[in-house]
Amino acid sequence: MRTIGVLALLVAALVLSATAGILVGAVAIGPGDVLAALFGSNDVNGTIIRELRLPRVLGAALVGGSLATAGALLQGLLRNPLADPFVTGTSAGATLAAVVAIVLGLAAPFVPIAAFAGALITVTLVWRLARLGGGTTVLTVLLAGVVLTSFAGAVVTFLLVSSDRLA
Repeated sequence: MRTIGVLALLVAALVLSATAGILVGAVAIGPGDVLAALFGSNDVNGTIIRELRLPRVLGAALVGGSLATAGALLQGLLRNPLADPFVTGTSAGATLAAVVAIVLGLAAPFVPIAAFAGALITVTLVWRLARLGGGTTVLTVLLAGVVLTSFAGAVVTFLLVSSDRLA
């Protein structure tokens, strides 16, 4: 019974935040105009809602749900409720690659690509480090992630301090 109550509360929060996301913006649009826009109104308000606000709200809900699913999968896979991208080193690897891309002067569109590549490389390194002892346990994966997080953080700090480009 408690699970149903929590689920109902979360669905209500999702509906409330989605409604706020559609209503709030640079142009004040009332709830009646929102309903008219959703059912085919072709005025300016309808265009604003269908072309700008609704895709933003749906995208935010999709990304939020995807991140929650990824977090739950990571915690379930490692059987540790504290496992997250910061503990496993993924976030630090992405940060390091993004900082390297910026220090090297790569164009802005390449920074997220570098960050993604850095995250993948770090996950691979964590997995390989965890397997060095022969078997792979949850503890070795988490410890390898913490080690790589510390190392990547140190390299990022060094790059930020020593880079003339970022001064």
